[in-house]
Amino acid sequence: MKKSALILIILIAISSITFAKKSVIEVIRTRIENGNMNQKMVIGSSRIYALTGVSNFYRERGFLPAWVENDKPTKDVNDLIAAIEDVYDDGLVPSDYHLSRIKTLFFALQKETEPTMQLLGDFDIILTDAFLLLSSHMLVGKVNPENVDPQWKAVRREVNRNLSELLSSAINEGKIIETFVEIKPKQKGYSELKEQLKVYRNIEKKGGFIAVSLTVPLKAEEKQPGIKSLAQRMRQGGFFMNLTDPENYSLELQNAVKAFQVKHGLEADAVVGKESLELMNIKVEQRIEQIRINLERYRWMPETFGEDYLFVNIANFELQVIKGGKKDKVFRAVVGKPFRKTPVFSARLTYLVLNPTWTVPPTIMAQDVIPDVKKNPNYLKSKNMQVVDRTGKVVPASSIDWSTVSAKTFPYYVRQEPGASNALGAVKFMFPNPYSVYIHDTPSKDLFAKNDRAFSSGCVRIQNATGLAYYLLEGHPKWSPDQIEKVLKSQKEQTVNLVKTWPVHIIYLTTFFDEEINEVVFRRDVYDRNPALLQAINSTPPGIE
Repeated sequence: MKKSALILIILIAISSITFAKKSVIEVIRTRIENGNMNQKMVIGSSRIYALTGVSNFYRERGFLPAWVENDKPTKDVNDLIAAIEDVYDDGLVPSDYHLSRIKTLFFALQKETEPTMQLLGDFDIILTDAFLLLSSHMLVGKVNPENVDPQWKAVRREVNRNLSELLSSAINEGKIIETFVEIKPKQKGYSELKEQLKVYRNIEKKGGFIAVSLTVPLKAEEKQPGIKSLAQRMRQGGFFMNLTDPENYSLELQNAVKAFQVKHGLEADAVVGKESLELMNIKVEQRIEQIRINLERYRWMPETFGEDYLFVNIANFELQVIKGGKKDKVFRAVVGKPFRKTPVFSARLTYLVLNPTWTVPPTIMAQDVIPDVKKNPNYLKSKNMQVVDRTGKVVPASSIDWSTVSAKTFPYYVRQEPGASNALGAVKFMFPNPYSVYIHDTPSKDLFAKNDRAFSSGCVRIQNATGLAYYLLEGHPKWSPDQIEKVLKSQKEQTVNLVKTWPVHIIYLTTFFDEEINEVVFRRDVYDRNPALLQAINSTPPGIE
């Protein structure tokens, strides 16, 4: 062959490749321009959720395809498919990320010897959208918490990641799978919940939990026909290792029930009562849903809360003092009633008040105090309360015509003085916030003996509040335990500024990893927040910027 002819063939080949590339570029560019103009893009039956991100990504690369090369899918496509399939273990829904559509187009491209430029362009865009959407959900959650619960104002995961740059880096380095591993939440609780999800899904595949049929209460050494089902159910949960079903309620089976009760927040007394039986007979599908819900909540949370902080899990009715990243102190807590929920938020504890007075907040004033005074004229005196004007001057309660009073027209405040009946007890811990919520002592000590402790009007009451005061003021030059006790006995209000301030995180997890017992535990959805979140994570994804 002559040299000139060979050169001509090479030029034609180069021209063909260049034309093909330009054709894919034109498909991508046209799709994006039309999508931006219409503020939406649909490819086949697939909606493009990250329209802004997709547009930015392709504009930055001159609309060059990212997932196809020489009219063929790159290795990165297989890795993205694997990463999408893997999110099933994170409690997410792989179909949200175009999995079926991607596989269909992938199969079509493998069959086609000369795929159309439209097919190649659409395939590329859908893969890009899948990556951006999934990376967003891994970094900050699929659902905005405030869209399902306006009272959720907690510190969110701080992520300053440009998703387009993240995708470019993953493709350039050939690290699609590694990128998704890197951006997943790092809390131990998240990984432990994922493992528990696998365990429960495996139980589901085998037919679900054994139904326990017993006459309750079941106590030590009793005999019942249903004990066999109890042993089988405990064995499914990993609490009972004996493969021989006992004929009576043996010591080994009692210990298994105790472990089950601890895992589910009950008193570990080994008595199978009504509540224990109900929890044993919850369907495995419900536990799977509960785990998925709380995996999403973990995706909302920061990578770390820090080294030293106070941590309140509303659903666990508990305040933990975390020091050096480890649990140092634990206090039983009473939280808001279901109709006066404790909000989810973060703030900073800066001071505490010994012998606090209590100014009744507007909601309690309207719903409790005014109606009670109208029923009983001596109510305020019996509760050691005074009416005060806006300057702090005491107004005789007898001078007020209570029959005409309403919360909207009442021009005064009601203040409860320090003392044994004060609703805040001996100490309140202040972390300024827009909800007027704080941590405090309480005269109602009997409530701490209950398992479910949702009895407050929104604040967090704790057992042994003076113990927490000692802890926070340890080493303070002016506030030794003796000095604290001296002031408490005086019943005079005293504000104490902390030398070291503490972050306070109030959250809501109904399933979480308890490091103390090295187990994933379950708690009751006391505020009925789970159903709305489950519906949201099972719904079509919202668009992302």
